[in-house]
Amino acid sequence: MVGHDLRIRRFTSEAGKVLGLIPTDIGRPIGDPRSGILLHDIERKIREVLETLSVKEEEITEPDGRCHLVRIRPYRTENHKIEGAVIALVDVTALKSSQRIEDDSRLAREIVETAREPLLLLDGTFHVRFGNRSFYRTFRTKAKETEGRSLFKLGNGLWNIPRLRSLLEKVLPGNTALRDFRVVHDFPVVGRKSMLLNARRIGGKGSGQDMILLAIEEVDDPAQGRKRS
Repeated sequence: MVGHDLRIRRFTSEAGKVLGLIPTDIGRPIGDPRSGILLHDIERKIREVLETLSVKEEEITEPDGRCHLVRIRPYRTENHKIEGAVIALVDVTALKSSQRIEDDSRLAREIVETAREPLLLLDGTFHVRFGNRSFYRTFRTKAKETEGRSLFKLGNGLWNIPRLRSLLEKVLPGNTALRDFRVVHDFPVVGRKSMLLNARRIGGKGSGQDMILLAIEEVDDPAQGRKRS
């Protein structure tokens, strides 16, 4: 809370932690650069609130990536007298992160669906977020039988290949790519498939949730000398 003179009158312990305030800061001007996070041109904004008796909101991001919604409103006493302004700080980091994850997921799905080759999008624990139509068509399966399940449990465990697991485990932490890993399997429904698997991280550091895009390319079967479909 600040008075008409824009000096700090009091603050909660949580506000003190966010703004880096200590008890001796009471009486200090709110625009003092010593404070931790503050709105740009905050003194002018507080004056506008006091003059118009309106509420101002602004979203700010700290250097460590945390987001706060800053709301400035007039402070009224029980007698409806304006004694200053109250600055409320609402931590919206989790909400923003959730929104970013949802946006990233929606964009990734749109990209995956446009590809003609079978694709799977995996989370950090190698569970399938979703696959594209080409994957379901090629392996004659459905989304409800695939999404949310571990890659290594699909097809009665046919994807549970120790070397594949080892390589995929390096994709996210090492920001590496899996290139042209050959897999030849006899699938119960679709028969023998000779494939090259490629995988890479999508999302990037700091995006909220990194994922692995796994691409499956059918190639000539070395045992039979031709490509199977």
